[in-house]
Amino acid sequence: ANLSVNSSKKPQFSFKIVEEPVNTFYKDEGGKSNHLTVVVLLSLNKNPRDKITIGNVVVSPKLVYESGKEVEDADEIFNILSMEPQMVTSTNQPFKLDFRIEKVSRRKDGKKFKVRFDVEAKKSNSASGYSLSGIDSVTTSAIVVLSKRKLSFSGTSSNGSTKHGVKRKPSSKKDDRTVVR
Repeated sequence: ANLSVNSSKKPQFSFKIVEEPVNTFYKDEGGKSNHLTVVVLLSLNKNPRDKITIGNVVVSPKLVYESGKEVEDADEIFNILSMEPQMVTSTNQPFKLDFRIEKVSRRKDGKKFKVRFDVEAKKSNSASGYSLSGIDSVTTSAIVVLSKRKLSFSGTSSNGSTKHGVKRKPSSKKDDRTVVR
């Protein structure tokens, strides 16, 4: 493929998310091994399927709200478990981020979270004169973080409460009462 190297207005590369994280994360289920995963790749805009060496591209994941605003205490609640590889060296090379969000959305005014991926241009270097500037960041779909699943059961009133907060056994479709004659 004939790849012309230029610094045109349009970036030569773009991120693509190939595997989104789940949209509801239960942080207190499954212990610390329970985590979210996202897979991203950097592709060449002109020929997206081509695999070319682009140098060493450092990708930085950041925790943001659904609005795009960075989470103030992200360093405390955005727990990156692994990112493989640490550096992208060619196009169409998937990199995988495993992470946890350690605070429930309710503690953040019900806001949903997203993960945004940016190129750290100052830490990256390109091969063969490819320009790494102007690569737009990519953001995952929104993630709501809950503590645990709420267990549902039969025997609740119309507003969802039970008498004295006691779980009842699920009733059968027929009337539970036995008629004695």
